[in-house]
Amino acid sequence: MGLRIGTSGWNYPSGEGKWNGVFYPATRSKRAGTDQFDELRFYAEHFDTVEVNSTFYGQPRAEVTKGWSERTPAEFAFSLKLYQKFTHPKMFREAALKRAPGAQGTLLDLLAQVTQGWSERTPAEFVFSLKLYQKFTHPKMFREAALKRAPGAHGTLLDLLAQVTQSDIDEFRAGVDPLAAAGKLGALLAQFPASFKDTPPTRDYLAQLLRAFHDYPIAVELRHSSWSDAIGDTLAMLNGFNAAWVQIDEPKFRFSIRQNHLPNITSFYYMRLHGRNAAQWWRHDKSEDRYNYLYSGEELREFAATAGAAKELVRKSYLYTNNHFSAKSVVNAVMLKAQLGQPIEGDYPPELVERYPEIRDVVANGKRTAGSRQLAVNPLAVQRDK
Repeated sequence: MGLRIGTSGWNYPSGEGKWNGVFYPATRSKRAGTDQFDELRFYAEHFDTVEVNSTFYGQPRAEVTKGWSERTPAEFAFSLKLYQKFTHPKMFREAALKRAPGAQGTLLDLLAQVTQGWSERTPAEFVFSLKLYQKFTHPKMFREAALKRAPGAHGTLLDLLAQVTQSDIDEFRAGVDPLAAAGKLGALLAQFPASFKDTPPTRDYLAQLLRAFHDYPIAVELRHSSWSDAIGDTLAMLNGFNAAWVQIDEPKFRFSIRQNHLPNITSFYYMRLHGRNAAQWWRHDKSEDRYNYLYSGEELREFAATAGAAKELVRKSYLYTNNHFSAKSVVNAVMLKAQLGQPIEGDYPPELVERYPEIRDVVANGKRTAGSRQLAVNPLAVQRDK
């Protein structure tokens, strides 16, 4: 009945909200002695779990996840987001168009992937006969079509490409196998957008996805209120697949999901804190802006109490802070650990404590007093910015 607390992602090297110079060294250089600095190793000195973001943007690769496993302690756990093709087809299509230089190259790449999908979805003895491209046989028709071509004219190919195939599922499975084999796989996260509403087709798709990954611990994040409006049906589906309903905190709008933060299954519990930056949630210059929010100690007590109670009802619990702008998720994760009486491990950079004096009473810069839960730091090193 353990509770693991960590952050969503550990690598934020760019942007206004980067972690370099806050939680990690500002630069990597031999002169500063930071040329061999390993962010994941450093992160794992402070937390025993992390939610991986990179697997959302690209399929996990076994050689990479094997490296993650080797660079972290034996008891460390990774929870991985499912690839965006499984949960965000629109985003996947947009990314696919940008993936190759030039429209022609992109089309050829898309066509190759589509035909590969055809091959995988038909029996071994099945044969396709294909018409040659109109450019080869109907140059006039090709010219007329070219004149009409506009952004989005490749929609049919993109729609075909966005269809999830068994190959996609097998590729993801192969990528996470090293973590599963090492006993370091926490859960898979199927994070759906707010536009994913409860309809017969979406229910069917969700059931197919849960069936495809049924032998892994899987957590499902739903954001539209239609799922909580039909709470009985939603719970029946998730419980039937032993899938955890992700409990989330985020700015609430008219169509936002409503939850009670209670566990729905006994195998594990999964909570994510996104921050409450309502002003920049939908309107922002950069996507990182929506996560520019620091929870107060008072705001966190609700989640500490809920997670603490939930861990008594389930075998495993995961709580991830996703307000990653300028390492605010690190700060809030530390505060949650302290509120729940968990040990505060690792050395915290003075830059972090100077920026966020909220944690000065629970972390030590450089040395941790063995066996003590109330840690002290040099008061001169944590004065507020003036």
